[in-house]
Amino acid sequence: AGVYYERKSTESEERQAFSLEDQHKVNVKVAERYEIKMREHFSEAKSARKRGRPLFNKMIDGIERGKYQVVVTWALNRLVLYSVDGSLLIELLDEAKLFAIITPGKVYYNSADDKLLLAIEFGLSKKYSDDLSPTVKRGMESKVKRGWWPGAPKTGYRNFKQDNSEPIQVVDLERFNLLRQAIDLF
Repeated sequence: AGVYYERKSTESEERQAFSLEDQHKVNVKVAERYEIKMREHFSEAKSARKRGRPLFNKMIDGIERGKYQVVVTWALNRLVLYSVDGSLLIELLDEAKLFAIITPGKVYYNSADDKLLLAIEFGLSKKYSDDLSPTVKRGMESKVKRGWWPGAPKTGYRNFKQDNSEPIQVVDLERFNLLRQAIDLF
């Protein structure tokens, strides 16, 4: 029996709004292709950078108790960004408590080659995650130095993009005057 596992990185509703649903659609097709009887579906909006994902932990507990033998996931980085979690999944394969981890592109079994590939993939996911924060900060600082406000426009302004140039913030003609009036009344 198998378990679906989907994860998005943020709990915010508007960010990555369709991510979990899209992952699940792909996972269902993968399970059907391999004719796996799916027992449960875990879909969580939680960062995988630290320990403590409730549904991931529940899935691991189910694997250890023999409830699930197969995990179907859209991508390995949905399962693991934290080293301990990756090691735990590899250990469950070693102990034959987990039969396979299935993604749309590959099935990972309890073989030396597959466990090596999993360790490498989990390591690459961790590296990508670690590199992302300084990369984003550098990009934001670069935008500020070029005079562009990084992120959402300030209240009363909107982003305006002309041709292939970077967006600039301009006065939002609908809201700026209302905001100005509100401030003056205050």
